[in-house]
Amino acid sequence: MTTNTPFLGKTSRSTLFISSLVFSAQASAVTNDSAIKALQEQVQQMQAQVNILAKQTTSQENSRDFIERNTIFRSLFSGGSASPQKEQKLLNALKNDSVQSGHIYLGAKAETKIFYDTNEKSSGGNSASDFMSQAWFGVLTRMNDWFTFYAGFTAKTPSDDLKLKESYMLFANPNKTPFYGIAGYKTVNFGYHPRYDFSISQLTRVFDYGTATQIEGGYYGNGFFANITAFNGDNDAATNANNITNFTGMVNYAFKKDNISFNTGTSIIRAIDSTAKFANGYSIQLADTSTPTPAVSTFAQAKIKLNSTQTLEVFGEYVQTTERYLNQYTRSWGAQSAFKFIAFKQKLKLAVSYSGLHVANNSANQYTASISRGSKIIEIGLSYGYLSTQQFDDNMLVTKITGYF
Repeated sequence: MTTNTPFLGKTSRSTLFISSLVFSAQASAVTNDSAIKALQEQVQQMQAQVNILAKQTTSQENSRDFIERNTIFRSLFSGGSASPQKEQKLLNALKNDSVQSGHIYLGAKAETKIFYDTNEKSSGGNSASDFMSQAWFGVLTRMNDWFTFYAGFTAKTPSDDLKLKESYMLFANPNKTPFYGIAGYKTVNFGYHPRYDFSISQLTRVFDYGTATQIEGGYYGNGFFANITAFNGDNDAATNANNITNFTGMVNYAFKKDNISFNTGTSIIRAIDSTAKFANGYSIQLADTSTPTPAVSTFAQAKIKLNSTQTLEVFGEYVQTTERYLNQYTRSWGAQSAFKFIAFKQKLKLAVSYSGLHVANNSANQYTASISRGSKIIEIGLSYGYLSTQQFDDNMLVTKITGYF
């Protein structure tokens, strides 16, 4: 190994030096067999000591590498990445061996937000500010070539305790087969819902089901990402929390031509979560709570590399229920764009978005804009959002600092 070359070089020079002593002894006293044997025994003893030291050095190196950090946690912790994106990035990490067998990887993320918002219709024009800190902790281990375990935890200040975010076993070996399986507690794969804005999500995320105990089987290869998931219905009164009563299905296709990457797909769910919240915490009912309400989501995404320092990304999504609520379909739509570039030796991102939501006789529209600076460890940014509904208008300003460890 390359890391042992200097050590072995010293060993070789020592062996040559001892061999020269043996040669000198032979030249001066060829008939002295006892002296030669003594020197040979000393050489063997020294070589044995060299071998012991080499094994100890290798053992120390392995122990240092057994527990280490890994950049995969940046994706697993990301609030801007959709659940399907996180799965794909983890499968890619297994394929290129950046997550190795027999290793334990640890990661952490800390985030601080300062909110300022005004809710003109519902609070009489009063404004409010808030401060929140949140931390994520994760452990990832690839036990062998086929089984990988991940557990993620989160905690918010000032009062929340450490809570389990996700915990699941991944059965996959992308270098052997494109098929994979997941069993455990994780975010449900419905919709794509990435967030280009630094802090504020689009209204299409009101259809996010959240986390549930589930079994997932999928295929990831040749540009296709497809899976079927069966999970319990612990987030909704229309399904049974003690049984596997809900399911989703997803098919995505991605390809790249020259400097353009394109990704499109669709997904279905048997029963959406009937209630949801806006970014400012305002709750809204999306469907009847007494019966399951299916929904369909479709999206398209393009990434254009303009040059070595500039990238443009655009994304559009449409989500709709397949059964009526109060005689109308619940539906949401959104479009967003991000421009990444380097200025003053800093990695910067500008993002804008628009999204809408229609529920029964109510509707909402949201506009956001943000600027952020990214690095390997620290991200900092400022977001502005304007949310308009029939109940209220809300202006939101969010400053956020994120650190990865």
